[in-house]
Amino acid sequence: MDSGECTADELEALAMAARPLLEARGDDEGLVHVWEALGAVANMHSRLEEWANALEQSLLHARRAGHPMVGSRALCVPLTF
Repeated sequence: MDSGECTADELEALAMAARPLLEARGDDEGLVHVWEALGAVANMHSRLEEWANALEQSLLHARRAGHPMVGSRALCVPLTF
């Protein structure tokens, strides 16, 4: 998105389309990226509750995928507003 390859709305549509497919496969690795994308879009649109939820979901799937838990303090940002 930073390179201008798609708009925030296009990214959101792609992530929303991918989400049920990845959920059906139990693909936690892919869901990390989906939720990070949805969080970025929510942040851009100042939808703080959605941003917080997306961060929480991203962390949940990251744990399930075996990612080390670093940077989870980012969840506090949308929760403070």
